[in-house]
Amino acid sequence: MKEKSIHNDFLTSVQTAASSWRWPTYQNWLARDDWYQSAHRDFHSAEQPFWWKGLPDSLAKKIRSTSYIEWRYYSIVSDDFHGICGFSLFNPENHFAQASEGGLIVIIAGALNGAARILERSNLHDAAGQLERVQEFCFMHMFPMDSVIFHGSERQHLSASHQGLELRIDQVNLQMAEINLEIESALSLKFTHQAVNGCPVLAPVGGEDFRTIPGAHWTVFNPSPVATVSGVMTIRPGILNLSENTPGAVNPNFVSPPLAQRLYDGYVKIKLDNAAGYYEHSFGINPMPLHGWDFIFVPSPAQKAGLVLQCYRGSHHLTYLEVVWAESDGQWKSLRIPESSLKVEWTETDWHPALRVHVPRKRMIRAQYNGYSLEIENSVMGEIPFLRSHSPVVRHFFISEELSLTDWVLKDAAGRVCVEIKGALSGGETARGRWFYNLNGIFSLSGHKPF
Repeated sequence: MKEKSIHNDFLTSVQTAASSWRWPTYQNWLARDDWYQSAHRDFHSAEQPFWWKGLPDSLAKKIRSTSYIEWRYYSIVSDDFHGICGFSLFNPENHFAQASEGGLIVIIAGALNGAARILERSNLHDAAGQLERVQEFCFMHMFPMDSVIFHGSERQHLSASHQGLELRIDQVNLQMAEINLEIESALSLKFTHQAVNGCPVLAPVGGEDFRTIPGAHWTVFNPSPVATVSGVMTIRPGILNLSENTPGAVNPNFVSPPLAQRLYDGYVKIKLDNAAGYYEHSFGINPMPLHGWDFIFVPSPAQKAGLVLQCYRGSHHLTYLEVVWAESDGQWKSLRIPESSLKVEWTETDWHPALRVHVPRKRMIRAQYNGYSLEIENSVMGEIPFLRSHSPVVRHFFISEELSLTDWVLKDAAGRVCVEIKGALSGGETARGRWFYNLNGIFSLSGHKPF
């Protein structure tokens, strides 16, 4: 069957393992008239809806550009700092500015001093109580695209300067990055994020089965599923002038009362030496309000093992789990388990008053695939809300960054234990649009996994 689908040459150019930022390539293709091609493909796209067929081509191009998202997600999982350095491009050409922000958003967020362990001991599952016990913060800043520079032979590096913030990300190679951020009087950091020796680069995984807008697709690229992070972060008292003391206010930045109390006495310095980490670079075209994901990662550098669950709303292609581990002889192995062999359950949930959605408290994941059996118990101790009210599109979307602990065991066909991890610090996220789920939560109090 011949049909209209995304151009093969375009997909090949972006869905390969590379250090480069993908937006420059997308920008070139979005300006062309041959975004689609007529070809035989295994995947049969849905018929274009009538409303899309009636759009002028120039408007369709703007909608695709507005729906572009790309992020580099550098996670740090340790008792000293449990959080992320996240960098995301969205709506980079700033179309429909009244409805959606556009640019490069920086999110530095996390919790200090063994937060997940504190919450585990207190058996605390209410967001307000978490803020009273845990030293945590969230800082966001939007760099307009005219302040962002891509450089390097493959445009793999990025620099940005705006309103006293200086950012530089040097993607040295697929598995190593150097991140420098300076926010005058508020926050500075300098981290090296690098995969552990021998850890495989997981091949990009593409999904084209979204039913949002014609041509919607997404690519997940995970070069460093098990990494280490070294460097220094300094949080200064000036961050209090830029923040609220609770999430969910107009200002997306917040500092919890225990951390604020420390900052009243001066700056807080966090030193990391080979802390566990996780790095992902993902991108594509899928409108933010219709996007959504359920995501877990457990990097254990000391045990030379890790896993990551990807579960994207509306995509069977991008619901899968990957496991990596080193055998006793030092050889690394990897296993990608498709959705058909996975069972993911939210066995415990809780209503979050700031996010106004149900969030997972416990996930149970089981799989049988290719002779291996896998069991995972992921316990979410707390979450850091990412909320913005700067435009209608982002106002109705949330990301919940998780502080969790995970037990998991992988066995081979003979019942031999390949990996067994207990009580590992771990991370993850849930994210989705909030307007329907607000009503769903209010009227039905449903805590079921939403997709």
